Amino acid sequence: DDEPAAATARTPLPVPDGVTAKGFDRHIDVQWQAPADSAAAYYVVSRSLDGATFLPIGTQRPGINRFADFIGRSGAKARYRIAAADSKSPQCTSA
Repeated sequence: DDEPAAATARTPLPVPDGVTAKGFDRHIDVQWQAPADSAAAYYVVSRSLDGATFLPIGTQRPGINRFADFIGRSGAKARYRIAAADSKSPQCTSA
């Protein structure tokens, strides 16, 4: 019983598809399409304001495929990535 458990191969979570962003005066609405058969426990939303460095800014539950990013200023440009995550890893796959 002191033997370590055998490592099991994990199947990557499906990547969310169709990520879109629509800008408003001080916020950006981000939407995506989650695969119907996804085992994701949640989705991690990451943002880049410089086009290179993406930082996580929030999470969303499965079934709610949108996120409102309140930037607080007009004229900001941002890029987004959505990552499916489960309880074993914080970020498995992203789009």
